[in-house]
This record gives sequence, C-alpha cells and structure tokens, in this order.
Amino acid sequence: MNEPMTSDKFSCYCCSGKNYQECCEPYHLGTLLPDTPEQLMRSRYSAFAIKDMVYIETTMKEKALHSADLEQTEEWLKHINWKKLSVIKSESPQASSGIVHFIAEYEENGQERRLEEISEFKKIAGRWYYVHGRQLNPQQAQAKNKIGRNDPCPCASGKKYKHCCS
Repeated sequence: MNEPMTSDKFSCYCCSGKNYQECCEPYHLGTLLPDTPEQLMRSRYSAFAIKDMVYIETTMKEKALHSADLEQTEEWLKHINWKKLSVIKSESPQASSGIVHFIAEYEENGQERRLEEISEFKKIAGRWYYVHGRQLNPQQAQAKNKIGRNDPCPCASGKKYKHCCS
C-alpha cells in the first residue's frame, strides 16, 4: 500500500475539495464509517489511489466481493495512476440502498483511460458496502491498443477482460 503523506495537508484523492486527513483518511484508518454511498464510493476511489487493498476488500459484499479477484486487482494497480474522480449523480440513499454514477480517469502504462460506472451500495448492519457495479461504455476504458481477452479488465474488477466487460 502506498502511504499518503501525513505531515502536510493535501487535497484528497477523491476530488472532494477537502484535505485527505479530513476526508477519506478517517475511513481508511477505521476511525469513521462513511455515512452515505457517495462517501463510501469516494473513499474506495482514494483507497484504489493509495493501493489500500484491505480497505477495498472490507468495503465489498455480495456479488462484488464474490466476483472480485483481489490479487489480480492488486497487480493491476501497480500500473495505474489515478487522475480524477467526477461524480455524475449520487442518488439520495434509501434506508438500505443507494446508487452512485461516476467517472474515474486514470493512466495505465502511459495511456489515458476512463472508467464510467453505476455503483450499487447496500447498508448492512449499519454499514455501507459496495455490492455491484455496472460499467458504462466499456470501450472508453480501452486505449488505442486493443485489450486482449486474457488481459485484466479495465473496469478494475480484477477479472480477465473476456469474463467481464468484453
């Protein structure tokens, strides 16, 4: 895991406009729990940016967790530099479910890419979890070079492309 700087305040990876120490760090450290699906999604984006696989795994349940290949995702993250997160729509959460539509821009091996997803969240035992994501426009995640069927899927599921968004 890449450790974020802690001596100086800096902008949070999730592009909220807040400092990391006041935004996602308390979630990553386990001192606070996200109150909304959007907060969880932003904290997960930041966790991907700092390669915090423990947080990524502990914030997943159901289909998302069962279908994730965390080892492959961790390997994929070694080649990723997250650039920007844009929340397109964050629906007001219901008592136990919520949806967030976002675009994540990143660089992979020098090529600019983007991931657009509608993420589903559930509140289980008083805590929000990521349970499913549906990638939109999967071809946009591809760079000029075609992704091979056995390459990791650009949606960050950790699965091979042929078993995910092909």
